[in-house]
Amino acid sequence: MTQHARRVLGDLEALKNSGLIGGAGDVGEIRLGVRLPPIGASLRNLLSNWRGSNPNILLTIAELSDRDLVAAVAERRLDLVLTASQALWPRAASMPLYRERLVAVLPADHKLARQTRVKWDDLREEVVLVQGWEGSQVAREFYATFLGEGARFQAHPASKQSVFALVSAGFGISFATASHAEAAFAVVVFKRIDDPGASVEMSLGWLPELEDPVVGRFVAFLRDESRTQSLVCDSSSTP
Repeated sequence: MTQHARRVLGDLEALKNSGLIGGAGDVGEIRLGVRLPPIGASLRNLLSNWRGSNPNILLTIAELSDRDLVAAVAERRLDLVLTASQALWPRAASMPLYRERLVAVLPADHKLARQTRVKWDDLREEVVLVQGWEGSQVAREFYATFLGEGARFQAHPASKQSVFALVSAGFGISFATASHAEAAFAVVVFKRIDDPGASVEMSLGWLPELEDPVVGRFVAFLRDESRTQSLVCDSSSTP
């Protein structure tokens, strides 16, 4: 068992021992912060099953930057976050839920637009547009692990849709998860990257000292559902 797995099991055991999972927790509210819109099939299925089993628990979602997600949890304005694992803060208890394949986002008239797949080497000379805020450049740092030190990035404190709009206007290229390819966006194309490691792990994160039976119920439910659906560390089902 890996150190990360032992930590997750330890966090869940702590929840159980504190009475959070074992308590009722069948009425209340979950305030979930997300880094990306919950549009992918994996997350939709998880949330749909949660809703079917817990109709009396209100789920609200806030889409925020990485920095604002951390602040909102610390200030108890959010109960949990769903974000890329590398964006989790050191104090967070966490649990991986599923893995999403990365795709390249290109203007429709780009020279690579007619190819079925692209390689990292095809993209290294491109200007890469990413979401980024002052003091929060997680996306740029993550993509740099694939593209190398010479990659040219332009960060924009804007929505993913705004970044796609700049791509369509020819300002550069970008990257997205496969679930974004499910939602059509005018004048950009999504291309699979010819690299089995081109993916991002999405995790739940929360404060280990939380004291809410509803949150404990939510964490335990998604843990069990993700195992049942074989979503954790599984990228074979994405396009």
